Parts: sequence; structure tokens; C-alpha cells
Amino acid sequence: MKLAKGNMVWSKEIDASAVWIKVVGMLQQNWAIIHETRESVTEILFFDDASRIFDKVICRDTTTAINDLKRNRFSEQLTG
Repeated sequence: MKLAKGNMVWSKEIDASAVWIKVVGMLQQNWAIIHETRESVTEILFFDDASRIFDKVICRDTTTAINDLKRNRFSEQLTG
């Protein structure tokens, strides 16, 4: 998955087994993935339809990240 932040394209390959989606309005949705860094930091990356990252949240672990997304009405979409 290729994501961008501002004018920079994030060149790291991100292995995401699931993408999370939340419909926020007419033809508008927010997307999120749970990413674990090499330093074993779990973060949620939020991005728009153009794959631009607009926010990042650090979580204690993957379970906490999943619970946070569900609590905020994101739905899991498996990537296959």
C-alpha cells in the first residue's frame, strides 16, 4: 500500500491485512490501517480517498487500536 503525507510519498511497503473504513458523509469516507513499526510501536494511520495521510494515533497494542477504531464506528474490510 502506498500512502502520502503532504508532498512526500511514503515509500515503505505497508503490510495491512485489513483496511478500516468510516463513512462520514455523502461520497466521503475516512480510511485507516493499523501499522506496527520496526520499533514495535502500534499506530493507526488515517488517510483519505487520494491516499493522503491526515492523522496518526499511537496505541498501546493492536487490540487497543482495533477497539478504538470500532468505538469510533470504523468497519473492518479484509484485504484478502
